[in-house]
Amino acid sequence: MFWSSDFWAGALTGLLAAIAVSESTELRSKAVEALLVEGGLGVAILAVVLGALAILVSFLGEEYLVVLERTPGGAAGAFLPYKIVAVVAGFSTLACFISAFTWSLCPGWLQAAGLGLATFASVWALVGTVQLVFITADHGMDRFDLMREMRQAAVRIRQRKDSA
Repeated sequence: MFWSSDFWAGALTGLLAAIAVSESTELRSKAVEALLVEGGLGVAILAVVLGALAILVSFLGEEYLVVLERTPGGAAGAFLPYKIVAVVAGFSTLACFISAFTWSLCPGWLQAAGLGLATFASVWALVGTVQLVFITADHGMDRFDLMREMRQAAVRIRQRKDSA
């Protein structure tokens, strides 16, 4: 989780955002608006994750459970990326809104830290969501392959019965 590309994309972006806002009065003056937009992004990401999770859950028939049980981590491993992105997006939303609402009360270093932390989590969640698209698509292809194999096996069984 902490060695993934989405984590490091967020960490780098958050660090750069903190440095930029600490060095630029113009950026500091626009930071509250940026934080509110990032907070809205976090809410939107939660909705996307819920939708992707609903798609994955809709795949869960008896035949697909067999596939999930054979994968590393089993069904729990298949759901873990969705849980991680949801938690990060929720944290991002809270960090953004808390930073925005307390901006004028905080010294410059704390403003930079708040913006950096919020941006870190927002980018981590955003890049993680893109990865979830690929994970969900892979689950769809796995289900497609499984159903095709089951259909082909049924045809072979019918052909054996017909030839016997």
